[in-house]
Amino acid sequence: MQGKSAVVRNIRTMPFCWIHKKLFTLGMSWKAIITYTALSYYSDGSDGQEIPIRRMAAIVGVSERTIMRGLEELENKNTVLIKKQFVDKNGKRQQLPNEYTLINLAPASNEPI
Repeated sequence: MQGKSAVVRNIRTMPFCWIHKKLFTLGMSWKAIITYTALSYYSDGSDGQEIPIRRMAAIVGVSERTIMRGLEELENKNTVLIKKQFVDKNGKRQQLPNEYTLINLAPASNEPI
């Protein structure tokens, strides 16, 4: 029979991706948490790279629709900034890939970690 508690150790070395612990205190659904994890996987502190939604979905084993729902929730909870980008081409407005920025979830200096 499985115990009712666990001991967790972290022996990871780089490279790994991480998500802020505060994400778990914001009442997020599993869809939002897995989507944030996929975004974290591909973010590396650079100016960004273009990643198809289908690739994010594949890396965490969910549907593209799940990622889209997760992105919507993350934006609504102010944990991800979504910037929609467009270009005018031949008189038509064409959408470019969205830009997703992970918001700093670090507590204010007067809050405990």
